Amino acid sequence: MKSRSGPIGVAARLALLLGGVAAFSTGLALVVQDRALDQDLKRQSRTRLEASARRADRLIVDHLEDLAERYTAISRTPELRANLGTRHGPTLGFYAGSLLRGERAILAAFVGPQGEWLAEAGDPRLVSVIRRSSGSTADTRPACVRPDSAGPSSTTGSGDEWKACEYPLRGAEASLLQSDGGMYALVRVPLRTRGVLDGGLFAVEAVSDEILAGWSELSGADVRAGGSASDGELDALVKALPGIELRVATTYDAELSIIRRARNDLVLSGALALLLALVASLFLARDFARPIVRIREATERLSKGQLDHRVEVERADEIGQLGHAFNDLASRLTASQERERRAQRLARFGNWQFDFETQTFEGTEEFHRLFSVEQRGGIPLSTILDRIRPEDREAFEGALGATSGSSSPFQVDVSVRGAGGKDRVLHLRGQVRSMTPGQVDGSAQDVTDRRQSEEQIRYLSLHDPLTGLGNRNLALEEIEARVAGRDGRQPFVLMVIALDDLSQIVQTFGHAVGDTVLVDAASRLVLNVRERPRADDLAATDLVARLGDDRFLIVLDGVTDTEGAAAPAGRLQSVVRRPYRVGDQEVVLTPSLGMALWPVDAETGGTLLRNAETALSRVQHDDPGSFRFFQESMHADASRRLRLAHRLRLAIEEEGLEFHYQPRVRPEDGALIGMEALARWTDADLGPISPVEFIPIAEATGTIRALGSWGIGAAARQLLAWHEAGHRDISVSVNLSHQQLEPGLVAHVLACTDGLDPQRFELEVTESALIQEGDSAIETLTQLRGQGFRIALDDFGTGYSSLAYLQGLPIDTVKVDRSFIRDIADDADAAALTGSVLAMCRALRLHTVVEGVETEAQLRVLEELGCTEVQGFLFSRPLPVEEATAYLERIPAAGGVRLQR
Repeated sequence: MKSRSGPIGVAARLALLLGGVAAFSTGLALVVQDRALDQDLKRQSRTRLEASARRADRLIVDHLEDLAERYTAISRTPELRANLGTRHGPTLGFYAGSLLRGERAILAAFVGPQGEWLAEAGDPRLVSVIRRSSGSTADTRPACVRPDSAGPSSTTGSGDEWKACEYPLRGAEASLLQSDGGMYALVRVPLRTRGVLDGGLFAVEAVSDEILAGWSELSGADVRAGGSASDGELDALVKALPGIELRVATTYDAELSIIRRARNDLVLSGALALLLALVASLFLARDFARPIVRIREATERLSKGQLDHRVEVERADEIGQLGHAFNDLASRLTASQERERRAQRLARFGNWQFDFETQTFEGTEEFHRLFSVEQRGGIPLSTILDRIRPEDREAFEGALGATSGSSSPFQVDVSVRGAGGKDRVLHLRGQVRSMTPGQVDGSAQDVTDRRQSEEQIRYLSLHDPLTGLGNRNLALEEIEARVAGRDGRQPFVLMVIALDDLSQIVQTFGHAVGDTVLVDAASRLVLNVRERPRADDLAATDLVARLGDDRFLIVLDGVTDTEGAAAPAGRLQSVVRRPYRVGDQEVVLTPSLGMALWPVDAETGGTLLRNAETALSRVQHDDPGSFRFFQESMHADASRRLRLAHRLRLAIEEEGLEFHYQPRVRPEDGALIGMEALARWTDADLGPISPVEFIPIAEATGTIRALGSWGIGAAARQLLAWHEAGHRDISVSVNLSHQQLEPGLVAHVLACTDGLDPQRFELEVTESALIQEGDSAIETLTQLRGQGFRIALDDFGTGYSSLAYLQGLPIDTVKVDRSFIRDIADDADAAALTGSVLAMCRALRLHTVVEGVETEAQLRVLEELGCTEVQGFLFSRPLPVEEATAYLERIPAAGGVRLQR
């Protein structure tokens, strides 16, 4: 049921609220006031009653003192004393009667000095009371009041005047007695003649109601003898005497009257407050509810999509702020709706609703544009289906119909005829409303461009952009699909070809030339595979892909064994080896090839590719430029390389390597010129590991940087130790890897060689390292040479460098490779070639060192050719530090070679 929220409802709620506040505050005030007033007034009544008790006590004391003084004055007549001395009963009885007649006494009596009873007059019932009061025990004597001979009694009202009556009579005493419901004042006056006690006078006066009324009036409270307070009364003890209690009592009717008047006043004020609250609520409701009603009506319009409606705001309070906030919200919604429309147009995204009962669609503007529908309002299902291509209609209609009995969402892609006859792909999503199962909310988005982008992205992710061939991912997909679909019936061979010299071509001629050569090589491989002979019953399913960098993958169907694979492998290598034209020059590639057979060498495509790459690694390591088939033993070699890589890293971190030093000598007399530091490694578990094995592993794994850094420091420390030992003419050379030729090398070398003559520390680098690193390596070596260090070009003659190329390098020494002098003693051409190299180096003012001298015949030829420095087993193998030091002690130093720069 829809609730109404008009002015009347607001007024009622305000009236209830304000009235409730007024009633609650009035009731709370009544409770608090009654409690406080009752306690305060009772406290004040109690205080007043205690004051009345003190005044009543003072009045009673004063009354008894007056009695005692009065009867003391009467007893002072000589006749009375004389007759008391005679102890004549009739006479004393006469005097007692005269006291009854002359005073207010109701009983008078005379007693002897020993307390014996002599005569009396008056009410005989009181005689026993008087006799008891004159007893000899203290607990039977009433408390008395004695007139103070020094003056009037104390006025403090503390009750200190009351003391026990004494016997025999020693002074005038007055006390109160109670008998038969009446209260009496008893006076005892001693009678003395010349200081001798003759007896005493007893007199009893009734304490009448008039006297009590006087005491009550003077004390401000009702004075009474005994009795308990009645309801509505307060009482207090004045004095407790034997057999009697004097009390004062009062009521607090006046206080209750005050409370009733205060309560009435408060109830009246509460009623007035309630009336004011009701009146105020009416005015507030009219002023408060009208703008709220306007805001409510505007909100209802807003919910219907009428975003242009605004609320008129005339107030500056919170309600006015609410109106401003509503208008701001409506403006924001309008802007948001417009942004949503623009966003849907940009994203080609539209919303729609479908009604199962009417079989019609309603949608946003973009939904109409996506389906090329001009109609507004309900769009028949048939119209939408007509826009969808026939092959996709069934899928969409089935997905839409399935939602009628399920809350699960659906999504489907359909092709739609767009404007201009161009088909578009729409992604449709929908789900039944949870509250209204007969309706479906959905969306439609044009994903044509995204589909094309996805296809393009997939193509790029599976193809090499340079050659257009499939990449490693596509190759693996193809191989795995091939393996899964054949079930072992059609074997094939997988080949991995590496272009070993491609990196040197890139370093020498640049990346553009390298890319051209690479594309040319890829084209040759594709053409060769397409032209290979095929059996008539085999499909053309051969595959060529680029694995990355300089590697290609080839799959050839119908190859069952190694013999069948050898011929195509050789043919592929031949076509790759043919020269490539680079401008006016030609370059040659050296292809290495590894192969694996399926299903002989592996059961899965990934394992087959890994095994072929393992075979390729073995070829590149043992015999570059050839091909090899995978063998199980290669796994053991690969495992050893992995283990060596791990152990080598630990050995470098723990300084488990050492240097052996090979002498470099002058040929004519064998004088020592320097030492070359050569790294050696003996593993605790694996034993000695050759540098031929661990150096390539270090370069392949990147450990060579750490190894080189250790080597520079270790060689520098050893050279410094030899210099400090007196061998100052000795020099040390240490090898650098191409991976070390980076800007940070200069600072590291300077730090390690601090305190050394840089001319005595030589750094060796191969020409292949210079080619691989290019200008950056030359810049680094130039900086080192500028700091005074000597630079040597190692293994000269094994690469592409020429003597003319040496002119542009920052080097001091050329180390001629051993391959030049292998046949120098028997081959005149070899001797002539070596001589020309030495002569050219002298012309360029470069120092030369010939490596690998092992025979006297080689040494004699080198001497004739003018070689200045040699190195080889003829003089010494590489020596541990201790043996190298002994060699220094034994062989004289030639002082090294210093070149003019």
